[in-house]
Amino acid sequence: MLRPGLAGRSVVALAVVATLAGAGHAQSLAPIAVPTPGLTQAKAAEGFYLDVARCLYSREHGAGVAELPPEAKADLRPAEPAERHLFKDPAVKVWTNDLLRDHVVLAELSPGKCQVVADQLPVDATFRDVVARLHRSDPVLRDGAARSDRAWPIAYRLEREADGAHYTVRLEGSDPGGLAHPLRMAEGHAFRFSLLTATIERTPGGGPGTAALVPAAPKACGLDLPEAAPAMGPGTVRGVEDREASATRIVAVQKRLKGQIDPDYAETPRVFVELDSGERHAVATLPSMQLHPGDRVTVLGLTRNPRLPCNYLPVRVGAAP
Repeated sequence: MLRPGLAGRSVVALAVVATLAGAGHAQSLAPIAVPTPGLTQAKAAEGFYLDVARCLYSREHGAGVAELPPEAKADLRPAEPAERHLFKDPAVKVWTNDLLRDHVVLAELSPGKCQVVADQLPVDATFRDVVARLHRSDPVLRDGAARSDRAWPIAYRLEREADGAHYTVRLEGSDPGGLAHPLRMAEGHAFRFSLLTATIERTPGGGPGTAALVPAAPKACGLDLPEAAPAMGPGTVRGVEDREASATRIVAVQKRLKGQIDPDYAETPRVFVELDSGERHAVATLPSMQLHPGDRVTVLGLTRNPRLPCNYLPVRVGAAP
């Protein structure tokens, strides 16, 4: 978060001039500058994304973070006073965990609005990763028109309509700047450390034609899957499934399961595997896997993602037997 001298002050009032900025000043994935044992930028960036997902799911389902399934909030706890210095109103519920502390916090500003705030991350790279993961989770996702302003020279926007409501996700941030970097400060980068916000809001209204923002999960997740991956057994790769056929299959499975595929598997290649039992399955792989006909693999069955309980992990390659 902001250093103590900035606590409680409006970040809008501290910014100077707006101009759209790219990733030219992005930080490398290094340890957090103010030491928190075990916390790296990579872990903080993952926490930022997960909190965005939690915000979005809770607003979509008309409930608070406290009402999320236990496994989706198991790592969260209410923020301590020193960790919620950007949110002084005691009526605002603020969440973090023992690793992220005040470096990534989730604040429930109202029943229809929540915000995730993080610091010391490469702003544009982190935002692009969040946007890409949301895109992967929903092939029809479209970006909204984002505008930088005097507070946030880096901005992205996503939006959609669903069930008579309009949903927006605004990603806004600034790279390291301040008085020590007058040129960056003139571009609107007003703080010593990078600062990132994700504001998720549900408002009444909307109309047809706006693409989905994130997995269009039902009001109550219908997934009835185990969290421990069932082993389907060893088998042999027989071929590669056409990507269009894979996309069609994903849509059908999502409809049947009443949930959404895990973003990491939304666009990955599928291979046909003949199990030693004689069964034949289309099996998801990861980009890092280079599989060819004749390769031996172990296949894992459908499971629910414990971090994002409205997402499922597909039938997938586990490891070589």
